[in-house]
Amino acid sequence: MRYNNPGGKCGTWLRFWLVCLLSLAAVGCGYSKIGPAAYELTVALDQAVERQDEGQILKARELIDQRKSDGEISEKEFGYLDQILVSAERGDWDEARKQTRNILRDQVDW
Repeated sequence: MRYNNPGGKCGTWLRFWLVCLLSLAAVGCGYSKIGPAAYELTVALDQAVERQDEGQILKARELIDQRKSDGEISEKEFGYLDQILVSAERGDWDEARKQTRNILRDQVDW
């Protein structure tokens, strides 16, 4: 049995939501632009994560906390960096590497 849709209301809403979802997928859910201080910290974190250097991760934690206290990085930037640190501190190097690379990639205007 074929569904009869008088007026096409259901189809219209379905198309609307499909367009919304496709638009969101095209735009992506990446990281927003970060300032120079956060960018510098992200590059340093990327190197520490690449080496899987726990000592550098500890130093980075102190430096990032200090930069946040000094107001050199925003709360949002701190959140991004903290996610990387948490991943690295629990030994999930692949996830930490992915996060640093995504942040750095999203700073480039294509």
